[in-house]
Amino acid sequence: MMNNRKNWLYVTGGVLLALMLALVYFLNKPKPVTGAKHVTVTVKEEDGMETSYQADTDAEYLVQVLDELTKSTDFVYETVDSDYGPYITSINNVVADYNVNQKYWAIYVNGEYGSYGIGEQPVTDGDAYTFTVE
Repeated sequence: MMNNRKNWLYVTGGVLLALMLALVYFLNKPKPVTGAKHVTVTVKEEDGMETSYQADTDAEYLVQVLDELTKSTDFVYETVDSDYGPYITSINNVVADYNVNQKYWAIYVNGEYGSYGIGEQPVTDGDAYTFTVE
C-alpha cells in the first residue's frame, strides 16, 4: 500500500511539473508581429562564402520568409519534421544534417544565437537572420 501511494505522489508531482513548464513556455513564447517588414537573410557556408537575401514581407514567422525567398530568389532549403518543428537539413544545396555529417544549420538573430527554430522564430522589421554551418 505504501509503495502505491509513493508512486502516486511521484506521478502527480511529475504531471504538475510538466504543466508548470508548459505554462512557463506558453507565457514566454515569442509573439508574432503583424504588418510590413524588411529583413535580411544571410547564408554563411563553411568555406566562408556568404549570400544575402533581402525580403519585404508581412510574414509572422521565419519559415514563411524562407518560403517566400524560394519563390522570388535562388534560395533553396530542405527540412525534416522534428519534435521541435521543421529542422533544416540543407540550404542552397549545402547539407548540414547532424544525423548525416554531425553538422547543423545554426540560426543567429541580429548576431545572437537563436533560441527558436524557423517555425517559431517571429519576424520583426529590420531583423537580420544568419544561417551558418556549425
